[in-house]
Formats: sequence, structure tokens, C-alpha cells
Amino acid sequence: MERNRKLEIKVGLFVGMGIVLFLGTLVGLGSEQNLFEKNYVLTTEFNEIAGLRTGAAVRLAGMDVGVVTGIKFNAADPSRDNAPAEQGDAPPKAGQKHISVRLRVAKRFQERIRGDSIARIETQGVLGDQYIALSLGSMGVPGLGAGGVVRAVDPES
Repeated sequence: MERNRKLEIKVGLFVGMGIVLFLGTLVGLGSEQNLFEKNYVLTTEFNEIAGLRTGAAVRLAGMDVGVVTGIKFNAADPSRDNAPAEQGDAPPKAGQKHISVRLRVAKRFQERIRGDSIARIETQGVLGDQYIALSLGSMGVPGLGAGGVVRAVDPES
């Protein structure tokens, strides 16, 4: 009976430690991805994303504020496809870029992302991981709310 009691205590401690480890990992990863924080969604558009991937960091003035949650091709604009060659080489007008990038940003940074903020794709580290760098907006310009579109500058080739 004494032996069974010791075994039950060991198994209970093992299971308890496993649960604590699991919860610690969940909280650690969740805070990394802002899962336990109020977020809002912004979009930006590029002609070239230079290897950017879903899950990449979004940084505001160098500080992690969110994550890239989606990358998709925009619907084709038939008027651009039928344009003469000299007009087809011109930079696209607003809303005519090829790739839309969805960003999930922590709501506590919403007041700092404004209508004149600019999104750029930057490279980090030796391996060349890509991330979205957002510039701080001017205080006199209204902020971007949920669903807002951040102006973007395409990466240099």
C-alpha cells in the first residue's frame, strides 16, 4: 500500500509538471503572436514581396507590434493588361498593386499608425528573414482604423 501511494504521488507530480510546462509554453507562444491581446487588421499592397512570408513580424519604428497573417494576389485589372507598352511600364496607380498583405497589429499601437505611415519590406539578420517595417505617422494626420490600408513602398530589386 505504501508503494502504491509513492507511485501515485510520482505520477501526480509528473502529470502536474507536464500541465504547468504546457501552459507556460502556451502563454509564451501566445504572447509572442499577440494572441492574448486585442488586435486589429490593416492591409498594404506591393508589386513585389521579396520573399515575405505569412507569420513574418510587423514592426513600428523597430518595435514588434504585429504579424503578417495573409498574402494574396489581387484581382487582375483588365484595363492595365490592355494598356499600350509605354503605359504598362508606368508605376501602378493606388489600388492597382499586385499583392495584398494582411497585417494583424496590436490595438495599443493603433494611435501611432496614421494615414501617412508607410510600409516597407525590410531584411533582418544573416539569413535574410523578411519583415514589414511601418513608419510612425504624423500627429496631425488621422489614424488608420481597422481595415485601413497602409501606403507601401516596394522593395528595391
